[in-house]
Amino acid sequence: MIDYINTPRELIYKHRDNLNDFGVKDISSLNGRLFQLLSEHYLSTDGAEELISQCFNNAYYLCTIILLEDMPHFKIDKYKEALLKMNRRREVCAASFAMVYEMLQMCGPKYDRDSLLLKAIYHRFDNYEWLSLPARQTFYNLINKVKKDDIVLPQNEFAPRDIVEAIEDVGEEAPILLANSIAYICERLACIDDPQRRLLGADLTLSYLDSALKAIYENYDTKKNKFDSYYLSNDAADYLESIVDSVKKAIGDIIDFKQKTPIEAPRKPEKTAKADLAPLQARIKEQHNTIVKLTEENKELKEQLAGAQERINETVELRAEIDTLKEQLKDMQTLPPTITATQRVRMLLTLKIMEKAGIDEVFLGKFRRKDKVGTLMGIMLDIIPSTCKTYISDPCLNYEYHQKTVDSINSLLEELELDFRL
Repeated sequence: MIDYINTPRELIYKHRDNLNDFGVKDISSLNGRLFQLLSEHYLSTDGAEELISQCFNNAYYLCTIILLEDMPHFKIDKYKEALLKMNRRREVCAASFAMVYEMLQMCGPKYDRDSLLLKAIYHRFDNYEWLSLPARQTFYNLINKVKKDDIVLPQNEFAPRDIVEAIEDVGEEAPILLANSIAYICERLACIDDPQRRLLGADLTLSYLDSALKAIYENYDTKKNKFDSYYLSNDAADYLESIVDSVKKAIGDIIDFKQKTPIEAPRKPEKTAKADLAPLQARIKEQHNTIVKLTEENKELKEQLAGAQERINETVELRAEIDTLKEQLKDMQTLPPTITATQRVRMLLTLKIMEKAGIDEVFLGKFRRKDKVGTLMGIMLDIIPSTCKTYISDPCLNYEYHQKTVDSINSLLEELELDFRL
Protein backbone atom coordinates (compact mmCIF):
# COMPACT_ATOMS: atom_id res chain seq x y z
CA MET A 1 0.00 0.00 0.00
CA ILE A 2 1.39 3.40 -1.00
CA ASP A 3 1.81 6.02 1.73
CA TYR A 4 0.62 9.01 -0.25
CA ILE A 5 0.81 11.56 2.57
CA ASN A 6 4.52 10.85 3.09
CA THR A 7 5.28 10.93 -0.64
CA PRO A 8 6.88 14.30 -1.51
CA ARG A 9 4.06 16.74 -2.15
CA GLU A 10 5.78 18.02 -5.33
CA LEU A 11 5.47 14.57 -6.95
CA ILE A 12 1.69 14.47 -6.46
CA TYR A 13 0.61 18.09 -6.82
CA LYS A 14 2.07 21.09 -8.66
CA HIS A 15 1.85 24.26 -6.57
CA ARG A 16 0.00 27.17 -8.18
CA ASP A 17 1.44 30.60 -7.36
CA ASN A 18 -1.35 32.63 -8.96
CA LEU A 19 -4.88 32.50 -7.53
CA ASN A 20 -6.26 33.10 -11.03
CA ASP A 21 -5.02 29.60 -11.93
CA PHE A 22 -7.86 28.31 -9.74
CA GLY A 23 -10.47 30.23 -11.76
CA VAL A 24 -11.51 32.41 -8.81
CA LYS A 25 -12.67 35.25 -11.05
CA ASP A 26 -15.68 33.21 -12.19
CA ILE A 27 -18.15 33.95 -9.40
CA SER A 28 -20.51 31.27 -10.71
CA SER A 29 -17.90 28.54 -10.08
CA LEU A 30 -17.25 26.72 -6.81
CA ASN A 31 -13.76 28.23 -6.52
CA GLY A 32 -15.14 31.70 -7.24
CA ARG A 33 -17.68 31.38 -4.43
CA LEU A 34 -15.13 29.92 -2.00
CA PHE A 35 -12.77 32.78 -2.88
CA GLN A 36 -15.47 35.31 -1.99
CA LEU A 37 -16.04 33.65 1.41
CA LEU A 38 -12.30 33.51 2.14
CA SER A 39 -11.83 37.14 1.07
CA GLU A 40 -14.55 38.23 3.48
CA HIS A 41 -13.10 36.06 6.25
CA TYR A 42 -9.56 37.47 5.86
CA LEU A 43 -10.73 41.01 5.04
CA SER A 44 -8.79 42.66 7.88
CA THR A 45 -5.87 40.19 7.95
CA ASP A 46 -2.37 41.11 6.77
CA GLY A 47 -1.09 38.88 3.95
CA ALA A 48 -4.61 37.72 3.10
CA GLU A 49 -3.74 36.87 -0.52
CA GLU A 50 -0.92 34.53 0.53
CA LEU A 51 -3.14 32.85 3.15
CA ILE A 52 -5.95 32.30 0.62
CA SER A 53 -3.43 30.89 -1.88
CA GLN A 54 -2.21 28.44 0.79
CA CYS A 55 -5.79 27.37 1.49
CA PHE A 56 -6.52 26.65 -2.18
CA ASN A 57 -3.25 24.77 -2.75
CA ASN A 58 -3.75 22.74 0.45
CA ALA A 59 -7.32 21.85 -0.51
CA TYR A 60 -6.39 20.74 -4.03
CA TYR A 61 -3.45 18.71 -2.70
CA LEU A 62 -5.64 16.91 -0.13
CA CYS A 63 -8.41 16.24 -2.67
CA THR A 64 -5.83 14.74 -5.03
CA ILE A 65 -4.54 12.38 -2.32
CA ILE A 66 -7.99 11.49 -1.02
CA LEU A 67 -9.16 10.39 -4.47
CA LEU A 68 -6.14 8.06 -4.64
CA GLU A 69 -6.70 6.52 -1.19
CA ASP A 70 -8.80 3.44 -0.44
CA MET A 71 -9.98 4.47 3.05
CA PRO A 72 -9.10 8.14 3.57
CA HIS A 73 -11.51 8.55 6.51
CA PHE A 74 -8.96 6.77 8.73
CA LYS A 75 -6.22 9.27 7.84
CA ILE A 76 -7.73 12.67 8.64
CA ASP A 77 -5.26 13.20 11.50
CA LYS A 78 -2.28 12.49 9.21
CA TYR A 79 -3.60 14.96 6.64
CA LYS A 80 -4.04 17.56 9.38
CA GLU A 81 -0.48 17.08 10.68
CA ALA A 82 0.92 17.35 7.14
CA LEU A 83 -0.75 20.76 6.70
CA LEU A 84 0.35 22.02 10.11
CA LYS A 85 3.98 21.14 9.29
CA MET A 86 3.81 23.56 6.36
CA ASN A 87 1.95 26.31 8.26
CA ARG A 88 1.30 26.24 12.02
CA ARG A 89 -1.69 28.58 11.72
CA ARG A 90 -4.61 26.36 12.67
CA GLU A 91 -7.19 28.57 11.01
CA VAL A 92 -5.42 27.98 7.66
CA CYS A 93 -5.64 24.23 8.31
CA ALA A 94 -9.33 24.57 9.24
CA ALA A 95 -10.10 26.66 6.15
CA SER A 96 -8.31 24.13 3.91
CA PHE A 97 -10.33 21.22 5.32
CA ALA A 98 -13.56 23.20 5.01
CA MET A 99 -12.77 23.70 1.30
CA VAL A 100 -12.05 19.96 0.94
CA TYR A 101 -15.42 19.29 2.61
CA GLU A 102 -17.14 21.48 0.00
CA MET A 103 -15.11 20.35 -3.04
CA LEU A 104 -15.49 16.61 -2.47
CA GLN A 105 -19.28 16.91 -2.56
CA MET A 106 -18.83 17.83 -6.24
CA CYS A 107 -16.96 14.56 -6.92
CA GLY A 108 -19.91 12.20 -6.97
CA PRO A 109 -22.32 10.47 -4.53
CA LYS A 110 -19.42 8.63 -2.88
CA TYR A 111 -18.58 11.86 -1.04
CA ASP A 112 -21.95 13.22 0.08
CA ARG A 113 -22.44 14.63 3.59
CA ASP A 114 -23.40 11.22 4.93
CA SER A 115 -20.19 9.59 3.70
CA LEU A 116 -17.68 8.32 6.28
CA LEU A 117 -15.05 10.74 5.00
CA LEU A 118 -17.09 13.95 5.33
CA LYS A 119 -18.43 12.82 8.69
CA ALA A 120 -14.85 12.21 9.86
CA ILE A 121 -13.76 15.68 8.69
CA TYR A 122 -16.71 17.39 10.40
CA HIS A 123 -16.19 15.44 13.63
CA ARG A 124 -12.48 16.30 13.70
CA PHE A 125 -13.15 20.04 13.50
CA ASP A 126 -16.34 20.09 15.58
CA ASN A 127 -15.31 18.10 18.65
CA TYR A 128 -11.54 17.96 19.07
CA GLU A 129 -9.92 20.15 21.73
CA TRP A 130 -6.71 20.67 19.68
CA LEU A 131 -8.53 23.26 17.59
CA SER A 132 -8.62 26.86 18.82
CA LEU A 133 -11.92 28.78 18.90
CA PRO A 134 -10.97 31.10 15.95
CA ALA A 135 -9.93 28.08 13.87
CA ARG A 136 -13.16 26.24 14.63
CA GLN A 137 -15.13 29.38 13.74
CA THR A 138 -13.20 29.56 10.45
CA PHE A 139 -14.34 26.01 9.65
CA TYR A 140 -17.97 26.87 10.45
CA ASN A 141 -17.82 30.07 8.37
CA LEU A 142 -16.96 28.14 5.19
CA ILE A 143 -18.86 24.85 5.24
CA ASN A 144 -22.37 24.58 3.82
CA LYS A 145 -22.32 28.23 2.71
CA VAL A 146 -22.04 27.60 -1.04
CA LYS A 147 -25.04 26.67 -3.18
CA LYS A 148 -23.72 23.81 -5.29
CA ASP A 149 -26.80 22.69 -7.24
CA ASP A 150 -25.67 24.41 -10.46
CA ILE A 151 -21.95 23.58 -10.18
CA VAL A 152 -20.16 20.78 -12.01
CA LEU A 153 -16.43 20.11 -11.60
CA PRO A 154 -14.33 18.78 -14.50
CA GLN A 155 -13.68 15.04 -14.23
CA ASN A 156 -9.90 15.50 -13.91
CA GLU A 157 -10.00 18.52 -11.56
CA PHE A 158 -8.00 16.68 -8.88
CA ALA A 159 -5.85 14.43 -11.09
CA PRO A 160 -2.24 13.90 -9.90
CA ARG A 161 0.35 15.97 -11.76
CA ASP A 162 2.21 14.48 -14.74
CA ILE A 163 4.71 12.10 -13.14
CA VAL A 164 7.48 12.60 -15.73
CA GLU A 165 7.38 16.36 -15.22
CA ALA A 166 7.31 15.82 -11.46
CA ILE A 167 10.35 13.50 -11.59
CA GLU A 168 12.28 16.18 -13.48
CA ASP A 169 11.39 18.92 -10.96
CA VAL A 170 12.08 16.86 -7.83
CA GLY A 171 15.16 15.16 -9.33
CA GLU A 172 16.76 18.52 -10.13
CA GLU A 173 16.12 19.96 -6.65
CA ALA A 174 16.44 16.93 -4.32
CA PRO A 175 17.03 13.60 -6.11
CA ILE A 176 17.29 11.74 -2.79
CA LEU A 177 13.54 12.28 -2.26
CA LEU A 178 12.87 9.92 -5.17
CA ALA A 179 14.39 7.01 -3.24
CA ASN A 180 11.47 6.62 -0.85
CA SER A 181 8.84 7.34 -3.50
CA ILE A 182 9.49 4.47 -5.91
CA ALA A 183 6.16 2.73 -5.25
CA TYR A 184 4.25 5.89 -6.14
CA ILE A 185 6.48 6.64 -9.16
CA CYS A 186 6.01 3.13 -10.55
CA GLU A 187 2.24 3.33 -9.98
CA ARG A 188 1.97 6.59 -11.91
CA LEU A 189 4.35 5.50 -14.69
CA ALA A 190 2.24 2.36 -15.18
CA CYS A 191 -0.79 4.62 -15.84
CA ILE A 192 0.92 6.27 -18.85
CA ASP A 193 -0.39 4.87 -22.13
CA ASP A 194 2.64 5.87 -24.19
CA PRO A 195 5.36 3.23 -23.51
CA GLN A 196 8.12 5.57 -24.75
CA ARG A 197 7.14 8.29 -22.26
CA ARG A 198 6.81 5.64 -19.55
CA LEU A 199 10.40 4.55 -20.20
CA LEU A 200 11.53 8.17 -20.26
CA GLY A 201 10.20 8.56 -16.70
CA ALA A 202 11.99 5.37 -15.62
CA ASP A 203 15.29 6.48 -17.22
CA LEU A 204 15.07 9.93 -15.57
CA THR A 205 14.45 8.33 -12.18
CA LEU A 206 17.44 6.00 -12.60
CA SER A 207 19.65 8.93 -13.62
CA TYR A 208 18.69 11.08 -10.62
CA LEU A 209 19.00 8.18 -8.17
CA ASP A 210 22.43 7.35 -9.57
CA SER A 211 23.58 10.97 -9.10
CA ALA A 212 22.17 10.94 -5.56
CA LEU A 213 24.14 7.78 -4.79
CA LYS A 214 27.36 9.33 -6.09
CA ALA A 215 26.79 12.46 -3.98
CA ILE A 216 26.32 10.32 -0.87
CA TYR A 217 29.50 8.35 -1.57
CA GLU A 218 31.52 11.56 -1.51
CA ASN A 219 31.44 11.11 2.28
CA TYR A 220 32.59 7.50 2.07
CA ASP A 221 36.12 6.37 3.03
CA THR A 222 36.97 3.44 0.77
CA LYS A 223 40.05 2.50 2.81
CA LYS A 224 38.03 2.16 6.03
CA ASN A 225 35.07 0.79 4.08
CA LYS A 226 32.68 3.11 5.92
CA PHE A 227 31.53 6.72 6.08
CA ASP A 228 34.21 8.97 7.54
CA SER A 229 33.12 9.69 11.12
CA TYR A 230 35.84 12.36 11.37
CA TYR A 231 33.45 14.61 9.43
CA LEU A 232 30.23 12.94 10.49
CA SER A 233 28.77 11.81 13.79
CA ASN A 234 28.04 8.08 14.17
CA ASP A 235 24.30 8.78 13.89
CA ALA A 236 24.82 10.74 10.67
CA ALA A 237 27.02 8.00 9.25
CA ASP A 238 24.39 5.35 10.07
CA TYR A 239 21.74 7.55 8.48
CA LEU A 240 23.77 7.94 5.29
CA GLU A 241 24.33 4.19 5.11
CA SER A 242 20.59 3.60 5.40
CA ILE A 243 19.99 6.17 2.65
CA VAL A 244 22.52 4.40 0.42
CA ASP A 245 20.70 1.11 0.99
CA SER A 246 17.33 2.69 0.14
CA VAL A 247 18.74 4.28 -3.02
CA LYS A 248 20.26 0.96 -4.12
CA LYS A 249 16.93 -0.80 -3.54
CA ALA A 250 15.10 1.98 -5.38
CA ILE A 251 17.42 1.62 -8.37
CA GLY A 252 16.77 -2.12 -8.39
CA ASP A 253 13.00 -1.61 -8.20
CA ILE A 254 12.92 0.91 -11.04
CA ILE A 255 15.13 -1.34 -13.22
CA ASP A 256 12.69 -4.22 -12.63
CA PHE A 257 9.82 -1.91 -13.61
CA LYS A 258 11.69 -0.81 -16.73
CA GLN A 259 12.32 -4.41 -17.78
CA LYS A 260 8.64 -5.26 -17.38
CA THR A 261 7.53 -2.27 -19.48
CA PRO A 262 6.45 -3.53 -22.91
CA ILE A 263 7.84 -1.73 -25.94
CA GLU A 264 6.13 -2.23 -29.26
CA ALA A 265 8.48 -2.78 -32.17
CA PRO A 266 7.97 -0.26 -34.98
CA ARG A 267 5.94 -1.67 -37.83
CA LYS A 268 7.26 -1.64 -41.38
CA PRO A 269 5.03 0.34 -43.75
CA GLU A 270 3.13 -1.81 -46.17
CA LYS A 271 3.50 -1.16 -49.87
CA THR A 272 0.40 0.20 -51.55
CA ALA A 273 -0.35 -0.14 -55.23
CA LYS A 274 -1.08 3.09 -57.11
CA ALA A 275 -4.45 1.70 -58.18
CA ASP A 276 -5.45 1.41 -54.51
CA LEU A 277 -4.76 5.10 -53.81
CA ALA A 278 -7.79 6.55 -55.66
CA PRO A 279 -10.49 5.38 -53.21
CA LEU A 280 -8.22 6.35 -50.30
CA GLN A 281 -7.72 9.86 -51.68
CA ALA A 282 -11.47 10.23 -52.26
CA ARG A 283 -12.12 9.20 -48.69
CA ILE A 284 -9.52 11.68 -47.38
CA LYS A 285 -11.16 14.48 -49.40
CA GLU A 286 -14.58 13.55 -48.04
CA GLN A 287 -13.28 13.55 -44.46
CA HIS A 288 -11.60 16.92 -45.07
CA ASN A 289 -14.89 18.43 -46.25
CA THR A 290 -16.64 16.98 -43.19
CA ILE A 291 -14.01 18.52 -40.92
CA VAL A 292 -14.43 21.94 -42.58
CA LYS A 293 -18.20 21.73 -42.14
CA LEU A 294 -17.91 20.66 -38.50
CA THR A 295 -15.40 23.46 -37.84
CA GLU A 296 -17.87 26.05 -39.13
CA GLU A 297 -20.68 24.54 -37.07
CA ASN A 298 -18.40 24.49 -34.03
CA LYS A 299 -17.61 28.17 -34.55
CA GLU A 300 -21.34 29.01 -34.62
CA LEU A 301 -21.94 26.92 -31.50
CA LYS A 302 -19.10 28.69 -29.67
CA GLU A 303 -20.64 32.07 -30.53
CA GLN A 304 -24.03 30.90 -29.29
CA LEU A 305 -22.42 29.48 -26.15
CA ALA A 306 -20.56 32.74 -25.51
CA GLY A 307 -23.84 34.66 -25.79
CA ALA A 308 -25.57 32.21 -23.46
CA GLN A 309 -22.70 32.42 -20.97
CA GLU A 310 -22.91 36.21 -21.02
CA ARG A 311 -26.64 36.05 -20.24
CA ILE A 312 -25.94 33.53 -17.46
CA ASN A 313 -23.34 35.86 -15.94
CA GLU A 314 -25.80 38.76 -16.09
CA THR A 315 -28.43 36.57 -14.38
CA VAL A 316 -25.97 35.58 -11.64
CA GLU A 317 -25.06 39.23 -11.05
CA LEU A 318 -28.74 40.19 -10.89
CA ARG A 319 -29.41 37.37 -8.41
CA ALA A 320 -26.52 38.60 -6.26
CA GLU A 321 -27.91 42.15 -6.32
CA ILE A 322 -31.39 40.86 -5.45
CA ASP A 323 -30.01 38.82 -2.54
CA THR A 324 -28.15 41.89 -1.27
CA LEU A 325 -31.25 44.04 -1.51
CA LYS A 326 -33.30 41.34 0.27
CA GLU A 327 -30.78 41.28 3.13
CA GLN A 328 -30.84 45.08 3.36
CA LEU A 329 -34.64 45.08 3.37
CA LYS A 330 -34.69 42.37 6.03
CA ASP A 331 -32.31 44.41 8.20
CA MET A 332 -34.47 47.52 7.76
CA GLN A 333 -37.62 45.61 8.70
CA THR A 334 -36.24 43.78 11.72
CA LEU A 335 -33.85 46.28 13.33
CA PRO A 336 -34.90 49.53 15.03
CA PRO A 337 -33.24 52.71 13.73
CA THR A 338 -30.71 52.82 16.57
CA ILE A 339 -26.98 52.25 16.95
CA THR A 340 -25.97 48.61 16.40
CA ALA A 341 -23.02 47.01 18.12
CA THR A 342 -21.03 43.82 17.90
CA GLN A 343 -20.72 41.30 20.75
CA ARG A 344 -17.37 42.79 21.82
CA VAL A 345 -18.76 46.36 22.06
CA ARG A 346 -21.83 45.18 24.00
CA MET A 347 -19.71 43.16 26.41
CA LEU A 348 -17.31 46.09 26.99
CA LEU A 349 -20.22 48.51 27.63
CA THR A 350 -21.77 46.02 30.09
CA LEU A 351 -18.42 45.66 31.92
CA LYS A 352 -18.14 49.48 32.24
CA ILE A 353 -21.67 49.70 33.69
CA MET A 354 -20.93 46.80 36.07
CA GLU A 355 -17.74 48.55 37.13
CA LYS A 356 -19.85 51.51 38.23
CA ALA A 357 -21.92 49.04 40.26
CA GLY A 358 -18.78 47.90 42.10
CA ILE A 359 -17.86 44.89 39.94
CA ASP A 360 -14.24 45.93 39.35
CA GLU A 361 -10.98 43.96 38.97
CA VAL A 362 -10.72 43.43 42.74
CA PHE A 363 -14.26 42.07 42.84
CA LEU A 364 -13.62 39.80 39.84
CA GLY A 365 -10.37 38.51 41.33
CA LYS A 366 -12.18 36.63 44.07
CA PHE A 367 -12.89 32.91 43.79
CA ARG A 368 -15.13 31.93 40.81
CA ARG A 369 -16.64 35.41 40.47
CA LYS A 370 -15.50 35.73 36.85
CA ASP A 371 -17.52 32.60 36.02
CA LYS A 372 -20.62 33.95 37.71
CA VAL A 373 -20.27 37.43 36.20
CA GLY A 374 -19.74 35.79 32.78
CA THR A 375 -22.95 33.82 33.27
CA LEU A 376 -24.79 36.99 34.30
CA MET A 377 -23.50 38.85 31.21
CA GLY A 378 -24.54 35.93 29.01
CA ILE A 379 -28.11 36.15 30.37
CA MET A 380 -28.21 39.93 29.95
CA LEU A 381 -26.80 39.98 26.41
CA ASP A 382 -28.06 36.62 25.09
CA ILE A 383 -24.47 35.54 24.44
CA ILE A 384 -22.89 32.17 25.26
CA PRO A 385 -21.55 32.48 28.87
CA SER A 386 -18.20 30.90 27.95
CA THR A 387 -17.65 33.70 25.40
CA CYS A 388 -18.36 36.32 28.10
CA LYS A 389 -15.98 34.61 30.54
CA THR A 390 -13.20 34.61 27.94
CA TYR A 391 -13.81 38.29 27.16
CA ILE A 392 -13.74 39.30 30.87
CA SER A 393 -10.17 37.93 31.07
CA ASP A 394 -9.03 39.98 28.07
CA PRO A 395 -11.46 42.85 27.26
CA CYS A 396 -10.30 44.55 24.09
CA LEU A 397 -11.61 46.12 20.88
CA ASN A 398 -10.33 46.61 17.37
CA TYR A 399 -10.92 50.37 17.48
CA GLU A 400 -10.21 50.77 13.78
CA TYR A 401 -13.09 48.38 13.06
CA HIS A 402 -15.46 49.49 15.90
CA GLN A 403 -14.60 53.23 15.94
CA LYS A 404 -17.90 54.46 14.48
CA THR A 405 -19.98 52.45 16.96
CA VAL A 406 -17.74 53.43 19.92
CA ASP A 407 -17.97 57.15 19.00
CA SER A 408 -21.78 56.96 18.80
CA ILE A 409 -22.04 55.24 22.22
CA ASN A 410 -19.60 57.71 23.84
CA SER A 411 -21.66 60.58 22.43
CA LEU A 412 -24.81 59.15 24.06
CA LEU A 413 -22.98 58.67 27.39
CA GLU A 414 -21.87 62.32 27.26
CA GLU A 415 -25.42 63.51 26.54
CA LEU A 416 -26.63 61.46 29.52
CA GLU A 417 -23.89 63.20 31.63
CA LEU A 418 -22.41 59.83 32.69
CA ASP A 419 -18.78 59.87 33.84
CA PHE A 420 -17.37 56.92 31.91
CA ARG A 421 -16.53 56.20 28.26
CA LEU A 422 -15.59 53.18 26.15
